[in-house]
Amino acid sequence: MSGEFAADAADTTDTADTTANTSTLHGPSAHWVEVLGQLAVQDGIDTFVRFSDDPRTLEQFAEEVIPALREIAGQR
Repeated sequence: MSGEFAADAADTTDTADTTANTSTLHGPSAHWVEVLGQLAVQDGIDTFVRFSDDPRTLEQFAEEVIPALREIAGQR
């Protein structure tokens, strides 16, 4: 996964270590997949919504994150 999501404008957390911060999602697509995948598997969450005005962000979420989450959850 190649893309990296930018932090929201209101997010003032340090983005250097994306693996340590799971309360705010930003950083590489792989980090999103890791965090959201845990929620899907451990907590049974089956719907994730990504709001953004940036078409590239939505495309990245649709092309990189969602397929990986479906694979993790076995929902192909």
